Amino acid sequence: MYPVLLRLGPITVYSYGMMVALAFIIGIILATREAGRRGIKPEIILDLTFWILISGLIGARFLYVLINFSDYRENPLEILMLQKGGLVFYGGLIFATIAGIAFLRKRKVKIWKITDIIAPSIALGHTLGRMGCFLNGCCYGKEALPPWGIVFPPESAAGSAGQTVVPIQLYSCLGLLILFFILKRRQKTKRFEGEVFWLYVLLYSLLRFVLEIFRGDPRGSILFLSTSQFIGIIVAAISLVVLSRLKHKSKSLNA
Repeated sequence: MYPVLLRLGPITVYSYGMMVALAFIIGIILATREAGRRGIKPEIILDLTFWILISGLIGARFLYVLINFSDYRENPLEILMLQKGGLVFYGGLIFATIAGIAFLRKRKVKIWKITDIIAPSIALGHTLGRMGCFLNGCCYGKEALPPWGIVFPPESAAGSAGQTVVPIQLYSCLGLLILFFILKRRQKTKRFEGEVFWLYVLLYSLLRFVLEIFRGDPRGSILFLSTSQFIGIIVAAISLVVLSRLKHKSKSLNA
């Protein structure tokens, strides 16, 4: 685990922040190339990415702080310290989706065509983000015995209790990487606009629901589910409804 990658005098480069930045850079490159192959101006993707980046970070941090508000009550300025981790993906996805749709509507671009282009990039970027979680020692798993568990350094959140825990961050990386390849393949065989994006939303919701079973860090709860599991059920249901409607609409137009 390497929470700090580099120190140059007063400048500290954190692994979590570096992986998040790398995720956006690689995601932009991947999406702009796919846009070019489909006759979409790369500038649209670049402009869209700016709004996704800002709204996504705000949303992800907002939901994390909301869930863990007691940790920031005495030191509210720590809310701004993103380099130390503390983002909830669903918050970022919801905020970024709203902002992205608003942007594309304003530019009068086909919304679902663009979202299908960027969906694999989101999955790949999220893979790198979870690697940042592993390097930072956050978003860890439940206690487990070797070889299924590892020990994080005691100064990290994952190692503070001195327990051997499930490296759930790495399992998440693997799941998201598989999801990335599924989406890239689906881009070539999709039957209607919006299918790739909402397939991503559906599959990620299912993946996250399962991964949450093995999470050991505090992240809030609603009824007998974790916050992310509860949100995931709602998001999965919405994605199924939207996929059904988009498929029906496509059949009607092609009839």
